[in-house]
Amino acid sequence: IALAVLMSAVAFGVKNRRRIVKSTLLLFGISFLIAGLTALYIFECRPDFIMLSNSVFYIDLSLVSLCVITLVSYLFVEVIERLLKLSARKELLVKGELCLFGRLVPLTLLCDTGNSLTDAFSGRPVAVCSLESVKKLLPESSFAFFSDGTHSLPEDRIKERCRVVPSYGVSGESLLPAFVCDYLLLHLKEGTVKKQKITIAVTERRVLCKDADGIIGPALLDER
Repeated sequence: IALAVLMSAVAFGVKNRRRIVKSTLLLFGISFLIAGLTALYIFECRPDFIMLSNSVFYIDLSLVSLCVITLVSYLFVEVIERLLKLSARKELLVKGELCLFGRLVPLTLLCDTGNSLTDAFSGRPVAVCSLESVKKLLPESSFAFFSDGTHSLPEDRIKERCRVVPSYGVSGESLLPAFVCDYLLLHLKEGTVKKQKITIAVTERRVLCKDADGIIGPALLDER
């Protein structure tokens, strides 16, 4: 039992006692399940390539068979993992509306833990949206500022709302054009949350998920 607890702690980490107990019970459960199914298969099918002695079984497989089984198992696990990631990503999509100068556009936002952008002026979290998704809110005079990369400020009422946000990625540092919205509505499971004066960084590139118009970080959701 002590060895099983140690194995669970190393594999899953030690966060609290309840998690250790749960992971240890899971380890025992899976071990008993595999042992029981293997024993059932041996006694019922009596395969030639499995030998059982003193409650220890040995599988005698050729190198080719072992490689094929390993490959099939890897592909199976990979498919399951991708399906689980896809399902988890869909759960992270948040519906919302963005308001600027009294005009609203609907958005689908992906909650991404990798988005830690903050506004240097306010210190608040920054949301990132594709230019296409927010273009209806922006005056035509500001299109150059948000699209051509020169960051020349537009001569319009939106000028006071415009700024640039430093972004750091694997390709290096860059500046994203941004504006401060009136508010951002987020429709969460707990209810609708209204975030006032949020900085919206704009990019012409596609965001992480094809089903999303933009990304937000957990800090924005946790902000009070």
